[in-house]
Amino acid sequence: MIITSGNFTINGLNNNHEWGLLTEDIDIVESAIEELFDGVGYPDITQSQIEKACAQSKHYSEINPDWGKKPEIISNILESVYSDKDAENLNPQYFLKPIGHSENPVTLESQRDFSKLHQNLHFSKKKPKGVKKGDIVITTAVGAGSLLSYFHVTGSLQHVSDAEIRNDSWTERWPWYMEGRNKSPEFGKSWWQYDLKRQDLLKDFRELYPDTCVTYAGGFTLGTINRGNDKVRITKEFGDFLIDKIKEC
Repeated sequence: MIITSGNFTINGLNNNHEWGLLTEDIDIVESAIEELFDGVGYPDITQSQIEKACAQSKHYSEINPDWGKKPEIISNILESVYSDKDAENLNPQYFLKPIGHSENPVTLESQRDFSKLHQNLHFSKKKPKGVKKGDIVITTAVGAGSLLSYFHVTGSLQHVSDAEIRNDSWTERWPWYMEGRNKSPEFGKSWWQYDLKRQDLLKDFRELYPDTCVTYAGGFTLGTINRGNDKVRITKEFGDFLIDKIKEC
């Protein structure tokens, strides 16, 4: 017998702490069955109905012996639950996104860990436009100016609740968020050791590709990030250049 609180939902799989128990102790099994049917409050879910369904299942399996053979598992369930691809987003956009702010900067000395596989990417009170599932977000530290990790966006745009704001006051300033799947968790664990400064990488890119724009709008600098914007859309060429530098580490 298996008893579990884990539902096959976003909350059950990702947000909550769920527990399950498997037991073969016949006394526990029989006691649980008795308590279950004592507590059932639905007229169509009676013990006799369930026993009839079990009998039909057993009969079906007897006349269809191949039904019970286990198929080869060719899919990882997490790839479906936490999909970072979108059939409608065949040409993902690239964004450079700062993490932290002037009152709470991310410094080399803090050695903060950004290795968590799934992270919420927060944006300012101005509802972000353009970012969607399947896009690529490269994060950079406000303070250290270093790259932190890069993500594939896996979820739609969400807004924090009042309860979340009460628990974490900083979310009032950054209330919009999208879930991202970390594609460089090992780098995110020790980014401060490599210290890939975005301005140094920008300089290297400009020297190698002087005629290639850095931002999607046609710019050759990252001034919008330095002015406090919560993101900037960058070109695929520059985005792939930054990601390659992360991968090299």
